[in-house]
Order: sequence, then structure tokens, then C-alpha cells
Amino acid sequence: MRRFLRTAFQPTVRWLDATAIVIAPVARALWGNVVTDEAIAIYIIYFVGAALALRIVSAPYLIWQEDQAIIDGLQNEVERPERERIVQRKIRHDLQREELWDCAATLLNKTRDTILKHGTPDEDTRRTMFAEWHSERANLSEKTDRFLNEERIYRAAQDLINRCDIVIIEAQQHGEPFNYIKDAVEKARELKRELDK
Repeated sequence: MRRFLRTAFQPTVRWLDATAIVIAPVARALWGNVVTDEAIAIYIIYFVGAALALRIVSAPYLIWQEDQAIIDGLQNEVERPERERIVQRKIRHDLQREELWDCAATLLNKTRDTILKHGTPDEDTRRTMFAEWHSERANLSEKTDRFLNEERIYRAAQDLINRCDIVIIEAQQHGEPFNYIKDAVEKARELKRELDK
């Protein structure tokens, strides 16, 4: 209520002074001595009364307008951190996609290198190559788990891992994995297409 009264009556004194200062000389200049001082005072009271009535009627709207400006400002303050979080989440998600593709390409290259050097007679060299391959596979598997909520990407990455597993198993058991490496390359392309969407 105090705010309503303050909004309605705040400029009244200034209006009364301004009206008295302006109307009295203007009325004297226009009508001369025909207009009495009492009539001028009545006109001033009417004018200030009408202005005051307009202020009383418009006070709720003016208060609402001030409140809306405050609410809009606060809403912008609330939304700004949310927008920043959304942008940060998008950047992080894009980086995770890039990391997934880098790991997938590394595993595919390591798979190819492993099968090409599989015929090495040195057992320690072969063991080291397979250990490195398993490390890359575990790395890709870990990155893939971040995409559990994106089924198409998750499935494409798992298909690539499975094809690379088949290539390595064929190399170890039969020594002829070259037919399967084409499947692994195709699965890598499918993964890339899903990541680029």
C-alpha cells in the first residue's frame, strides 16, 4: 500500500507548483483582468486533481511495469548460467566425439599394424604388439561407454571393436585376417558417419 501511495502521490507537489507557476501568468496574459485569482486557483486545483486521479488509476500499472522490468532482469540473470552450461556441455560433447574418433582410428591402425607384423618370429615382439593393441582397444571401449545414451554411436563403436577383435583372432588362429580388415574399415566409416551427424 505504501508503494501504491508513493507512486500515486510522488509527483503531485511538483505538479501543483509547476501548474501554479505556469497557469497564473498564462491566464493573466490571455484574459487579462477578466479571470480572477480564485478562478485561477480553482483551475489549478482541477488540473492537479485530474492529474492525481490519473496517477491513482495508473499506479497499479506503473507498479506492475516496474516489477516486470525487475523480473526480466532477474530472469536474464538466472538464464545466463544455464546458457553457459549448455554451451559448455556442447563443447565437452564435441570433444568427446573427437576423442572417440581418434581412439577408433588409432585402434584400426594398430589392428592393421598388428596383423601385418604378426608373422614376426620373435615372441616378445608379438606379445608387445598384442599388449599395445589390447591397450588401444580398452581405451576405445572406455570412450565408447560415454555414449551409452546415444545408441547409434555406441553401437557403431562397439561394431568396430568387435570387427577388430575378429581380425586379431583370425590373425592369431589362422594367419589370414585380410578379408576381415575390410569389415573393420567399413565399420569405422559407419562410426564416422554417425559422429558427423
